[in-house]
Amino acid sequence: MSRIYDNIELKFESGLQGILSNAGVKRADFCVGYFNLRGWRMICETVDMLPGDYLFEGDARIFRTSRLMSGMSGELGEVGV
Repeated sequence: MSRIYDNIELKFESGLQGILSNAGVKRADFCVGYFNLRGWRMICETVDMLPGDYLFEGDARIFRTSRLMSGMSGELGEVGV
């Protein structure tokens, strides 16, 4: 389920720890505008404990525990590269 953590109303660490610790969670995908290693350090042990799962990337079936997409586009609606 997608959630936006802005650290104002929804706090990053407590929110993700709660989701990642749920039974049945196999992997996590993250999409962030800005990536800071201090934030990752807060959840990396929990992500490392995920069992992982297979997914398709193109034609290849690849095993992953997490994926991270980072970047911001210049304007709303514009697709960043």
